[in-house]
Amino acid sequence: LQEQTTQLHQLSARLDAAEQARTQLQSAHDELKAQNRTLLGKNQRLAKNAEAKLKASITQGTALKKQVQQLLDDVKLIEKVQGELWDAPAEPTQTPPFRPLRKKGAPIIAVTNLKGGVGKTTLTANIAVTYAHQKNLRVLVIDLDFQASLTHLCLSTERVSALGLGNGKLIDGAFLDLSAGIARHVFDRIVETQTPNLRLLATSENLANVEERAKARWLMHRDAIDVRCVLRSALHDPQFQESFDLILIDCPPRWTTSSINAIACCDYVLIPTQLDRVSAEAVPRLLAWLKTLRGSSAELYGNFQVLGVIGNLAFNREGLIAQERTIWEASPDKCARAWIAPVHHFGTIIKDKSEVRRAANHREFAALLPTLQPTFLTLIDEIEARRSSHEGR
Repeated sequence: LQEQTTQLHQLSARLDAAEQARTQLQSAHDELKAQNRTLLGKNQRLAKNAEAKLKASITQGTALKKQVQQLLDDVKLIEKVQGELWDAPAEPTQTPPFRPLRKKGAPIIAVTNLKGGVGKTTLTANIAVTYAHQKNLRVLVIDLDFQASLTHLCLSTERVSALGLGNGKLIDGAFLDLSAGIARHVFDRIVETQTPNLRLLATSENLANVEERAKARWLMHRDAIDVRCVLRSALHDPQFQESFDLILIDCPPRWTTSSINAIACCDYVLIPTQLDRVSAEAVPRLLAWLKTLRGSSAELYGNFQVLGVIGNLAFNREGLIAQERTIWEASPDKCARAWIAPVHHFGTIIKDKSEVRRAANHREFAALLPTLQPTFLTLIDEIEARRSSHEGR
């Protein structure tokens, strides 16, 4: 009996402990349910807030899309108006004749691409210095981009500042004085560089304003010289043709008064491009526009030849990476469809080497570095071969 009593006490104690544990579990369960209700409420509030923000974002996105479309429509309208302006028929009395390219003349090459950031200015400078330094030719480079990158690459900061302080030796002034003797007026603005045989027509940020003023004046007074032919009047003059062996024009990545001047006076167009999809797709668009421009006025734009497309700033490794190779191999067909004729693609491709960027940052020419001289010499030889093939036709 005593043993059974002891067992009953033990069972009673265990029942008490179990009841206490059950109570604790029930309490914990109730607390978790309360927390769950709280979290559920928070989640519902967060979901509502997120939904409200999503709706607001969608509304804002729709509004932005409409704004972007409106801007695109405005740009198309501006391009249409600009196109009609540059397509305007040439008046014979206001349009100087295009001088035929003879062996003793100075060929004029316009380096252009409407896509910015393709290394156009650096390439122009290195081609120019290779001709001047390695081929011993008298070279003139012309900076037509109001960002003045070529000017800053060829001249020291002090000289650039001095030019902007009133020395008057900037290409900007050429578009302001359209009177007789324009060739002499422009020739007097040529400045020397630190490289023998290399001369520069520099520019400044003021060029953009000057171009607009010159264009507006021409529109109001059509009896003056055609504003599209200012550079032709100057660069085709014997003073330029006899003073230089080659003239290279660095065009801006947009259609401006000065870039139209470059097309109206040049013998050749050279198109650099990076080997990425966006840059490569800009080349056929440029060629299509040039084709349209040429068709609008043979007198103004019918004299240049497309020298070819140069792959620039390619990935720095032996050969092209797969993506670049695919883009580069597809480019000739796309360009031919746009130009309605084969477009040469240069075999020499300029790589995006650190030496090129370093040299540009220090106002030096990468083409003079021993590691890069062979590449640019090969490119120059290929350019000369292309020129010979055109001149031999």
